[in-house]
Amino acid sequence: MHIGSNDDMPIFLTGWEYASTLARLYGVSLEYQKLAMMFEHFGMGGAEHRLIESYSHGMKKKMQLGCAFLLKRPLTIIDETLNGIDIDAWYTCINEFHRMRENGLSILLCSHDFALLEKTADSLALLRNGYMGQQVTLTDLMDEYGGIAEWYRTTLLEEAS
Repeated sequence: MHIGSNDDMPIFLTGWEYASTLARLYGVSLEYQKLAMMFEHFGMGGAEHRLIESYSHGMKKKMQLGCAFLLKRPLTIIDETLNGIDIDAWYTCINEFHRMRENGLSILLCSHDFALLEKTADSLALLRNGYMGQQVTLTDLMDEYGGIAEWYRTTLLEEAS
């Protein structure tokens, strides 16, 4: 499953219609109660009955993320989708990422949010000028540099000068 950085969604559907359509496309069954609980969990209780056109930018993002959590695909690619969600939803997503990993599912996070990556990643690969550069485990990076920002500054910015 891929969740892009934009919030383009079919605005003529309700949240329930959108989620159930995705479930059918992926061949997954989706119970209404689970979707309703996800909406509650993200602070959007009852919005699953409203048209997506009435959703704010953050609600659309939470809808996309919630569908990824409910559909439980073997690989979910998330491209900057946490931009625009509230702090409670940010922490909810971190917990869900950990739960997905514990269940043997993989997540590829494309992000500039170092705090998010430090809380969720097992390993990192840096894309620079369209090419995959240095790859490192988060444990090794934290042991040697103390954080992603310091790793980036030390290994890449100083290299370029």
